[in-house]
Amino acid sequence: MPEVSAWLHSASRDPAQALATGFVALDRNAPWRQACAQWSNDRPAHEALVIAIVDWIDDSSPRPTLARNQAFAFVSACASLLQRRNRVPAVIRTKLHDGTRYYLVPRRTGWHPPFAHQPDKLQAWLGNWWVVPERHSGFTITALDVRSERTTRVLADCVATGTCRVMVASFADPTNPELLTSSTHFHFQRLRDPDRRWGQAIEVLEAADRGGAHILVLPELTMPASLRGAVVQWLAQRQSATLCLVVPGSFHDQVDGERRNRTQLMVAGGDVRSHHDKVCALPHPIGTGTLLEAIATGDHVRLVNTPLGLIATPICRDFLDQDSAVADFWQAIGPGLALVPSMSNASGMRAHATRAQSLATTHQTLVAVANEAPPVPQVEAPPCALAVCARAKVQVRDAATALRIETFDLDLASKL
Repeated sequence: MPEVSAWLHSASRDPAQALATGFVALDRNAPWRQACAQWSNDRPAHEALVIAIVDWIDDSSPRPTLARNQAFAFVSACASLLQRRNRVPAVIRTKLHDGTRYYLVPRRTGWHPPFAHQPDKLQAWLGNWWVVPERHSGFTITALDVRSERTTRVLADCVATGTCRVMVASFADPTNPELLTSSTHFHFQRLRDPDRRWGQAIEVLEAADRGGAHILVLPELTMPASLRGAVVQWLAQRQSATLCLVVPGSFHDQVDGERRNRTQLMVAGGDVRSHHDKVCALPHPIGTGTLLEAIATGDHVRLVNTPLGLIATPICRDFLDQDSAVADFWQAIGPGLALVPSMSNASGMRAHATRAQSLATTHQTLVAVANEAPPVPQVEAPPCALAVCARAKVQVRDAATALRIETFDLDLASKL
């Protein structure tokens, strides 16, 4: 295990790599973390050492001496230095000496987790930075900057005012999608009436623009690629003053010769900044049996950096599943905002609420779920939407019997 004092030289050359190196070394050694936490509980001494390390790296003071149990001060100093040098917060990608790659991602301004400075909450020692591995729980991660000045400006205003308005919709139109089944699988072939669906989508988009929404989420398996393309054109033509993030639902699309359940993240003006292919196929009860969603599942999760933190767009089971790798994945990554297109029954929506509340409590993740009831008879009608704000307060809306548009004003309060 390298001595902490040896890290100082690397920090002067590349503080991003030094931060990731220190973080990973501590993350892999629980007794070391415990010892460091005990020393750093002396907050004045910890903060004085952080300042001394930063001053030394900036060549304005003598080189400090670091003991092994002062490693938290080292990673905190690297985080502070990067914060100072990156006035416009942006994703930093770095490679460690063992070949592993990590992203350093800015957190929301003023972010303060409820369990800061506990040994098992190492991320909380890094101030407003978050260390994200390129591979985790079997998934490949790509962290992207939003690259939209208008989106950045609108969301920064949300952070400054402490609230963000999210709209979600449920079309409640179960006869429209054409459901094809075999003895083992199902998929949605097409919409029987795409013009009616586009008319509904226009109504939702107009409502979001008039209502001052910043974010809009549409449900899973409701918007084929052609209609999502029409949303791009609508956003480009409208140039809404507030609407700057749109997750336009998903559908079973043919992508490079494979059927995938795909959604996208559109920014202000209609640019598509990222996409997500569902990673957990749905086992769906139909009749007396259970059929599996007939899609090629991916292993790639794209996260977009914004003033609200990392934005994730998982599709339904990618977010709610309690029994697969995604459960560990979301707790480890801790996105700032999860925008979730869903087609769930009532029990699925309860699972969404459980996952959302857990992430809000541990990471202050903001969550919005747009849900469409499955096109089969339901014993219990599922809610059309739910949202969870930074105070871990779950807001659930009733089932939809017709086109339903719901508004949530998410509280961006920085402390629980």
